[in-house]
Amino acid sequence: DIRARFAMESAMVDAGLADNLRALAAVSLAQCAGSKALVILVATFDGETEPLALREGAGLALGWIAEKTALDAIKVRLEGESTRADGEQATRLRCALFAALGNLGGSWAWQSRGAEQLELSLEIRKGCAELLVAGLRSFCGDKDVIRDALCLVAWRDSLKTVKALSEDNTATQAARDAAKAIMPLLEMAVAREK
Repeated sequence: DIRARFAMESAMVDAGLADNLRALAAVSLAQCAGSKALVILVATFDGETEPLALREGAGLALGWIAEKTALDAIKVRLEGESTRADGEQATRLRCALFAALGNLGGSWAWQSRGAEQLELSLEIRKGCAELLVAGLRSFCGDKDVIRDALCLVAWRDSLKTVKALSEDNTATQAARDAAKAIMPLLEMAVAREK
């Protein structure tokens, strides 16, 4: 219900509420407001003075906006995360974005939107899968989140790309091992696709 947008936005910015409630409000805001929530979610995720839990919630929320603009926003933020020093905060924010990609590109969600969304579905799912495989190459320590997201997206071509990464001698051993570990579940997810 779009009318809930203002209540969720208000809760999200209310510093008097617990950070985890504000994070849930961010996800709810995306669910009820769609692309109208994008500006505040991006500003919150990018706001370095915002509580970490709220920033994570804003990152996860981007995955609930079934639009190309959400994919673009996630891509820009992942590129920004790759330049940060590694640490708990960077890892948590990056994993929120990887989880958002799984949600945004989820094959079953796009199937439920119907044939009239097929073109957008293909574009977004492909983009999500590509970002996840690139993430696996660069952040193999996040392989569990990436695996789960790739299985939600279940993009057939990601099988070839992950297999190629598992055999790529220019990739780190950790990246090759992570790709090998992901293959069995990804194969099952893709096999379930219609």
